[in-house]
Amino acid sequence: MKFIVVMLYILLLFENTYAENNATQFFNFFLSQNLDFGKLPSSLKSFFKKNDYTPLASYESSHFVCCKGWRKHTYHTIYDGTVEEVFMAITQTDARLAWNGNNSSFQFLFRTQEKQLLAADKLYNSGANKIDAPIYPRAGDLVFLELMFVGKLTKIPVAFKIETMELASAKNSARLSFSYVKQNLTQGVQNIYLYERLNNERKRVTGVIHETYFKSDSDFRDKVLYRHFHKIAIKNYHEKMNNRLNER
Repeated sequence: MKFIVVMLYILLLFENTYAENNATQFFNFFLSQNLDFGKLPSSLKSFFKKNDYTPLASYESSHFVCCKGWRKHTYHTIYDGTVEEVFMAITQTDARLAWNGNNSSFQFLFRTQEKQLLAADKLYNSGANKIDAPIYPRAGDLVFLELMFVGKLTKIPVAFKIETMELASAKNSARLSFSYVKQNLTQGVQNIYLYERLNNERKRVTGVIHETYFKSDSDFRDKVLYRHFHKIAIKNYHEKMNNRLNER
């Protein structure tokens, strides 16, 4: 019995030391990028702590296990522009603008190949050089946001990986896909399909099908909370991108 107690103590000690080392390395990585981890919103700080400060390079996405038995949400809309114009508006909008609004706040993205953090201006240390050039999202990036609902009383940390950004060679269709990281409460994959069509005036416009597959360990969260808040977030995102297109 005494042997078992000692082994459990050693195991607990090892786990605590491992977590502390992870945390130290995580904070130091932020510091090396001239970022202040303490300036992140509480929801994101809790998210990283809950996941034992797993290195960002080790995050895994959901698309490997999607989507049998998952719930599905589909959103349709139309952009007043060609597929190429819409694709460019989406892929060449600064991440600090694309995911900032009444219901979302862009925090940072992790450029996986370069092991680089590109963040919202507010996260940089005092006196540090901020990113002057636009932060255009690209395939492979990990994006970290805070979603805010119910008058910003409900704040949800979200992390996802940009899997695909493809414009067909004929430029009459395109596909973009994102997958939630496994550390999220909800697993999910989003596919955005752009296709050319004619409106009632026989003018070329772009139809959009935005499919989302999602699943968590809570039926209530999936049926009520996620579906409701997701509709709001998706609608706001496409309205912003449509406005962006009209500004170009």
